[in-house]
Amino acid sequence: MDLAGADPRGPLLSPAVCAGLTGLPPTLLQVGTGEILLDDSTRLAERARAAGVEVILDVTADVPHVFQSFAGTLDDETDEVLDRAALLLDQRLRASRAQTRRAPGALARQIRLTPWSASRGPPVRCPRPGGSPPRSPR
Repeated sequence: MDLAGADPRGPLLSPAVCAGLTGLPPTLLQVGTGEILLDDSTRLAERARAAGVEVILDVTADVPHVFQSFAGTLDDETDEVLDRAALLLDQRLRASRAQTRRAPGALARQIRLTPWSASRGPPVRCPRPGGSPPRSPR
């Protein structure tokens, strides 16, 4: 893999082993037993739990990489995995709505949306194909 000079231990290149995970929201990881990223997914789940993150590691037998994209065509298990993800999201949204009803304005205090500002500098750009990453004007 060509990393264009980037450190392979960087948190964005190796989040399973290098990223800071404290403060992540509840996390669902779905992976297959034949998946090349099974070990990384397991490692990420363990590290996230150790950092106090609520994690669900959903491992499905005998499915390929990105098996969720084969919903409706691969087998019933793929559909069930997506149903489990939808159920989890539904539960989280219901709990969040109930909390917001109990404390109006709490959600607004937690989420601060700020428009993009030139003072933050330009957005991060992807490297050019076959070349080095563009230099930041900063």
